[in-house]
Amino acid sequence: MMIPAALRDALSDRLGGPVEGGQPVYGGDINHAARFAVNGTRYFVKWSREAPASMFPAEADGLRRLSEAGEIRIPAVIALGEAEGACPAYLALEWIETDGSATDATMEDFGARLAALHRHTTSQHGLERDNFIGLLPQRNTPDPAWSAFYRDQRIRPQMEMARQRGLLPKRREDLLTRLIERLPDLLDDTAIQPALLHGDLWGGNYLVDDQGEAVLIDPAVYYGPGDDGAVRRLLAALLRGVRRDIPARSRLRRPPAALPALLYPGTPEPVRRELWRARGFAGGALRRALSGVCGRFARGTWQQRDDRRLPGGEVERYTALR
Repeated sequence: MMIPAALRDALSDRLGGPVEGGQPVYGGDINHAARFAVNGTRYFVKWSREAPASMFPAEADGLRRLSEAGEIRIPAVIALGEAEGACPAYLALEWIETDGSATDATMEDFGARLAALHRHTTSQHGLERDNFIGLLPQRNTPDPAWSAFYRDQRIRPQMEMARQRGLLPKRREDLLTRLIERLPDLLDDTAIQPALLHGDLWGGNYLVDDQGEAVLIDPAVYYGPGDDGAVRRLLAALLRGVRRDIPARSRLRRPPAALPALLYPGTPEPVRRELWRARGFAGGALRRALSGVCGRFARGTWQQRDDRRLPGGEVERYTALR
């Protein structure tokens, strides 16, 4: 889709010159996106007429937080606008040239930089503002205990979403209720330091620039466990540098054998479809759910692989931890 005329006018006003070009580019499954230039400088813009009012401001805030940490390249926020009249809500960013290749050295460096990012810590899990993961609201009310935060800000909201959409059978709800009642016993909150997280790290949310350096995009920032499952899922397969930089430590006092069976059934299908489409990483929603409870899943034995077809023909792959 070409940049709407009203948006071109808004960008021209903000950037001090006429908008040149406007080539459509891939910007994810949610927004329209394009590359454009003003006074010879290239930029990226994404826009949506249906975006919740706080979605782009929350993303801009997350990008700025990651950038201020100074550990990984982040596209600079250039302009931000609310929907007004014919002009849709939009977010304009620095354009990232992506002619580089993801070499072993690139990925090792990426792993080390992610580990450094996770050394930026605070006293409470969450964030002082809510944000979004895809189009889904993400609650971030701070809590010093990870078990309470994971229960109240992650599992319970997903259960409620699934219940409203008729995707949470009573047996699954009972199992998940039993799980969240046990979380304080399963997790050692004293060992979990809240660290700055990208929050939605998967293969589609980073780029490799023309210098071979990884660039983070599309965050859902909050503070949480520094060896969170999103990083483990990505790094266990690709980022060899991370294991020497992030100390591996168990998050479980006693790993329950039935944990995967408890967690996976309660992950609502809309969340799986929206957040964890298969892009070459096995595990999907199960590993995401497990990551909040078990920081050592990458060292487990994964068996009984199953492929489930998602709407649109994509395949979600998951396995069971034995």
